[in-house]
Amino acid sequence: MILDTLENSARYENLNVNFKKGFDYLKTITAANFPEQKKELNGEDLFALFHKGNGNGPENIKLEAHNKYIDIHYIISGEDLMALKNTTLCCDINKAFSEKEDYILYNDIPQNLIKIPENHFMIVYPEDAHAPLLGTTEIYKIILKVKV
Repeated sequence: MILDTLENSARYENLNVNFKKGFDYLKTITAANFPEQKKELNGEDLFALFHKGNGNGPENIKLEAHNKYIDIHYIISGEDLMALKNTTLCCDINKAFSEKEDYILYNDIPQNLIKIPENHFMIVYPEDAHAPLLGTTEIYKIILKVKV
């Protein structure tokens, strides 16, 4: 897990072949030109999903983890609250891993709750089980899906 601002994104561009292209795209989006549909940036190797609205709140947290994708959660406006736990410590499976949908869900209690402020991103790797959108306020958020 990495939490930082776009101003420092160059530090992470060499971690994955698609990170630079993803960060460059994030720098072009504002609340005023916020798209709301999936946007392919490099086919299925890099695409963006969008959330505009209130968070779901902290009730009934379900941690999710992926095998094929790294997530980059970027907050354009508002603040997100995300729960985290290393997958090696997760043991209470809610939904078995779906190869097609690339996720598993856990009922485990998270190790950490982290606020992601406006203009910050959080990178979550396959070993980072996470539950985003735990806040209740309005948020504009982009999730980049980056193939491992």
